[in-house]
Amino acid sequence: MPHSHQRLLRINVQLTSELKDAVARHAASKGESVSEFLRHSAEKRVKFLEAREQEKRLEQAYLALAEESRSLAAEHEATDLEDWE
Repeated sequence: MPHSHQRLLRINVQLTSELKDAVARHAASKGESVSEFLRHSAEKRVKFLEAREQEKRLEQAYLALAEESRSLAAEHEATDLEDWE
């Protein structure tokens, strides 16, 4: 939902007649205009994609941290074992 200070822009979208009819039907069943329905659908899709991108960034950071931890452990393995003999 746009914030009160955000200006809505008009765009043209090309849909098949079947998709246009389905969008209009679902929008009407929710009490929304076609524009509102499409805007809400786009907002949900963008939110989903951005969350997925964030998950991938977190996974990459986790894997990098795990590799760094393994590397540090390997560096100190010999030092840790020196005093045990």
